[in-house]
Amino acid sequence: MVRYLITTCLFFILFACSDKYKTKTDVNNLIIYELNNKLVENEIIRYNDSISKHTKMINLAVWSLSDTICFEIRGVLNGSDIINKTSTFFVNTKIGIIAVSYVNPTIPFSEVDGVRVSEKESWDILKKYYPEEYESYLRKEVYPIITGGGVVWSFKFVSEKYVEKKIFIER
Repeated sequence: MVRYLITTCLFFILFACSDKYKTKTDVNNLIIYELNNKLVENEIIRYNDSISKHTKMINLAVWSLSDTICFEIRGVLNGSDIINKTSTFFVNTKIGIIAVSYVNPTIPFSEVDGVRVSEKESWDILKKYYPEEYESYLRKEVYPIITGGGVVWSFKFVSEKYVEKKIFIER
């Protein structure tokens, strides 16, 4: 009887704790990460407020070397720009979902070409932001790519301390 009671209690404890540690997913069960650096998230919010509304999604490019981590925030004009970048995944922020790309990855799995969010899963997220391009994707047509520069915010952390911010126009 005691064994049965202990086993039942353990089962309920494990069952009750399982929801607490679930990873957030979108409607397609694709894992969406959360940004836990408040300074970076605040810069993304400020960037979003400053850009024109024809930019539909933001890309955060990240790279690191030794004790230095650099970030670049830019608007994305085409869904293809996100899909064609290796090591890209999606992150939930206060302004919505953004794409994050490792430009010069130092994380071993990101260096392996072929480890990325699939094109189909990416389009399941991006269709909300780029509906015309998504329709072209479904019809297997080439979508005309919009080109042109935009404002980029670049900032750097050294030994986890925010040290520099630059704003420039990408050509």
